[in-house]
Amino acid sequence: MKGYRLLLALVMVVNIFGVVFGFYYYQDLLLSSPMWALPFIPDSPLSTLLFALSIFLLLIGRKSDVITALASVYVIKYGLWTMFVILYYSYYFLTPALADYYWLMFVLHFGMVLEPVLILHTIRRSRLVFFVPLTWLLLNDIIDYRLGMNPLVQFSLPDLGFVGLLSVAGTIVLSFLVYALAGNPATVKIWDRDKK
Repeated sequence: MKGYRLLLALVMVVNIFGVVFGFYYYQDLLLSSPMWALPFIPDSPLSTLLFALSIFLLLIGRKSDVITALASVYVIKYGLWTMFVILYYSYYFLTPALADYYWLMFVLHFGMVLEPVLILHTIRRSRLVFFVPLTWLLLNDIIDYRLGMNPLVQFSLPDLGFVGLLSVAGTIVLSFLVYALAGNPATVKIWDRDKK
């Protein structure tokens, strides 16, 4: 388990750096938003913060299945969402002036999609493991797309209704997927060789 724990610790540290950068990226939107909406504005940094917390709790032997499930759905969703948005609005994000930055963002968010593989096997299924991520992220979708507080608003991009529809669909599908994969013995086999 030593190699596994070391990998978890490394991923946790990388996520903490992502949190710091993410809050910097969202600072203007956070400063212009009402206080009650702040927990719903910085989607990617909050997802990586929760993921780092879920790893920390796992490493100290105090894991929370609900936090781990929420963090897993969260990072997968906003990893995929960001990758989709960069490609869908490539005429804006991948211009010569911005392309290097947003290709880097694409790669980093692809990493977010993959990292739950490390911890999905630790989750024990329960109703809360399914309903907490589903409820929180659907509420987040409502605030983002019905109340217009998603990060794309600042760029005045079209088709936000379509992006919002895909976001809601992603919340539902990924909540089911994480619940289905929770505690899956197949994911445990990845780490079995480290157990001594």
